[in-house]
This record gives sequence, structure tokens and C-alpha cells, in this order.
Amino acid sequence: MQCKRGAEKTIAGSNLGKAHIAQVTSALESWRLHHAYLYKDQPDAQVPLRSDIRVRTFERSAKHNEPKRIEQAQSLKAVGTSSGQTVLRRSHRVSFVPLR
Repeated sequence: MQCKRGAEKTIAGSNLGKAHIAQVTSALESWRLHHAYLYKDQPDAQVPLRSDIRVRTFERSAKHNEPKRIEQAQSLKAVGTSSGQTVLRRSHRVSFVPLR
């Protein structure tokens, strides 16, 4: 499930692909690597993210669910809907709410 931007609520029926999860993990690992010198006293900051069993499990789970996610996305496309249209409609509706 995806989170709405700037909120902690999730968008029902949404999910992330394995490539997105791998990209986010790589970005976080890059940040950790480039800033590890700031946290020399913390041993956890010196350990690569992908050596953590929780990260590996999460990535493995996303890889396992990828065929189902793709099939669901193709079904939505066949019907003529996509999650992007829902988000656009919501943001369009919100943009007309007057600011107080």
C-alpha cells in the first residue's frame, strides 16, 4: 500500500513494485554510506541495509508478489482505469477547496 503524500494514511488498493522498493533501498543505502562518518560511534550505521534480515525479507516479499501486482495492474488497464486517475481526480477536487 502506498501512503498519501504528506500523510500517514494509506491509499486502499495500492501497492509498490519490486523495482520501486529496490530503488528506495538503494537510495537509503547510498545516504547511509555517504553519511556513515557522522555516526562512527554507532555500529548500526556501519552495517549495510541489505544485510538486515528485515530489509531482505521485505524485498523478497515484493519480488514474490510482483506477478500478482502486474496482473492486477493489467486488469485495471483493460477496464480503462488506473490508480493515477484516482489520485489526479482527488488532487483536482482538493485544489478547488478554498483556503481559509
